[in-house]
Amino acid sequence: MDKKYEAMAEANKITHKILEHCKETILNRESISKIEVETLAEMAYTREGLEPAFKGVYNYPSCICISINDEIVHGVPKEQRIVKGDLVSLDFGVKVNGYNGDAAISFINNTSVSNPLSKKRKLVRATKEALDNAVLALQESFPNCKISDIVSVMESYRKGYGIVEGYGGHGIGKQLHDSSIFVPNTWSGLKCDKALNIGDYFTIEPMFTLGKPEIIIDGDGYTIKTADGSLAAHFEYTLTITKNGVVVLK
Repeated sequence: MDKKYEAMAEANKITHKILEHCKETILNRESISKIEVETLAEMAYTREGLEPAFKGVYNYPSCICISINDEIVHGVPKEQRIVKGDLVSLDFGVKVNGYNGDAAISFINNTSVSNPLSKKRKLVRATKEALDNAVLALQESFPNCKISDIVSVMESYRKGYGIVEGYGGHGIGKQLHDSSIFVPNTWSGLKCDKALNIGDYFTIEPMFTLGKPEIIIDGDGYTIKTADGSLAAHFEYTLTITKNGVVVLK
């Protein structure tokens, strides 16, 4: 294995571990502030002797993005509290030897008794399903993977959900956002199709809403919210194309 792959694999493995740690802590608390969750993430990557991937990128002030309910992505940690029933999205990454990890999860902060048929829970399941199906589509098309393979999967969910436009997956490596690759979630965002080749590292990031896809930017200048106040969910994997196929780094 080359050094880049080893570093990217380790960065994403630790990223997922810290995300799960934050998720479990939130689920085990009746109430917790966004700032407290950020402190958890800071303590976790500090114990690993690592640096955060997000802090300072585009002047972002925190190490983790915490988005609740109608917040889609880039939610800045504040004193705002996460309570039972909230739809929570966490987006996070760490650096290993200068290479970035990047992943996102969404979940319902419910008690052990919950309604699996609720629209809120279906939204979370559908967004995760879209991500998993996009990975499968790439694996099935290998070695002729294209960005349109991903977009086609995302668009198949349009009848049930709003698909956020203008945001999506991206190239990643020593740069958190490598502009040589952009992975939109809609056909309108796909300005030209692109082959995904061996050695490429990129993310897939479905962002679905229960309402319309239009967005607004919060007064903090970072938090992206649904314009109609509807709930939103967001998942993200980092992947690479190897000579043996498509690999999810987690």
